[in-house]
Amino acid sequence: MNAELMIEIANLALSVANNAMNGGKPANVTTTTILLILQKGVEAYEEHTGQTLDPSLIQTEAAV
Repeated sequence: MNAELMIEIANLALSVANNAMNGGKPANVTTTTILLILQKGVEAYEEHTGQTLDPSLIQTEAAV
């Protein structure tokens, strides 16, 4: 995986965490940031495997 992509993902995740700890930003800002994390994750997957991401691989977790 590209180190630059890993750093971008980490920075976006830190941004979400900082927003939550500091009283939170509007929901649309957090949602947009999380979507960016997902897009970067897909980009990293495709770069690593050389294949497009199969949406059927993404499943919800079982309820605890």
